[in-house]
Amino acid sequence: MASVALIRGINVSGQKKVPMAELRDALERAGVRGVRTYIQSGNVIAPKKDAPEADREAGEPALFAQSVRNVIKEHFGYEVEVVGRAHAELVETLEHNPFLSREPAPDTSELAYAFLSGSLEPETLEQLDPDEYAPDELAIEAGIAYVWVRNGFARSKLSTNFIESRLRVRATMRNHRTVRTLIEMSE
Repeated sequence: MASVALIRGINVSGQKKVPMAELRDALERAGVRGVRTYIQSGNVIAPKKDAPEADREAGEPALFAQSVRNVIKEHFGYEVEVVGRAHAELVETLEHNPFLSREPAPDTSELAYAFLSGSLEPETLEQLDPDEYAPDELAIEAGIAYVWVRNGFARSKLSTNFIESRLRVRATMRNHRTVRTLIEMSE
């Protein structure tokens, strides 16, 4: 199975432009071969670790994410957060979504996942106030902030910036559909 690098804050509102074809080429020149990308929001999939073109980073999400981060800094000049996850971790993310077990289950277009770049302090979680972002919901488990926005993302307070400020850790968010696609692409 492959590793996935989730890049935060590129190609948003014309800021930090990183064309995916150019990123793939830059990674190739840096020795990270056989990568694929998915949509402009910054998703890079390493080749499966047993593929002929795979290198050491392919099976190590943290190493792969660091390689992507380094190439973006060197080639494009941007310091960006890149979170690495293994295929199995993405599968577990969907399987452990606490909102999907609700009756009735939410429309998956209302779900997102904020992938956290570090661990949280226990007191940080205790200080979260659900009234601050109601009617939306937030659940945190194993490096993931599960987000359920009931009235659309445009009206929700549960943005990446909000999550980062409250949890005091860097994060990058992906919607449910994107995570499902990344799982398929990294099989």
